[in-house]
Amino acid sequence: MRRIPLSLSGAAARRAGAADPNPDQLSDPKLTLQALPEWYQLAVSCGHCKHVAPLDRRELARKVGKQAVITSLVPKLRCAECGNKKGNKLMLGKLPR
Repeated sequence: MRRIPLSLSGAAARRAGAADPNPDQLSDPKLTLQALPEWYQLAVSCGHCKHVAPLDRRELARKVGKQAVITSLVPKLRCAECGNKKGNKLMLGKLPR
């Protein structure tokens, strides 16, 4: 899984193909994978090692269904770097144009 470079400026982030360099924490408790606009990228931030990784929304929809509420997935998240399952945050950012 590719790491989202959060320290890049807007132009550098677009060249690198990264999501928004400063993604906002997802807060809408009723948003489903199907209702999420295509220009948004989901990412996960580890509460222990601070690793940030993008989520493949199509693969996620195949596994849990398009009607799955996005915030209900947070307890199931596990860091690919350290294996942590506690304190992880779901992030939402806009893809570059």
